[in-house]
Amino acid sequence: MYPKIRIKEFKPLNLEGGYLIDGFPSAGFSSAIATESMVHTSKFEL
Repeated sequence: MYPKIRIKEFKPLNLEGGYLIDGFPSAGFSSAIATESMVHTSKFEL
């Protein structure tokens, strides 16, 4: 049995041509730390 996932859309966005930033930790936390840095220093509309 898979858990249910809910998605709450706050405002409509056009995602065509967009990017997905995957920052889940793997063997270490470097990917999560790098993703956190990218999110906080970028000017992306989130």
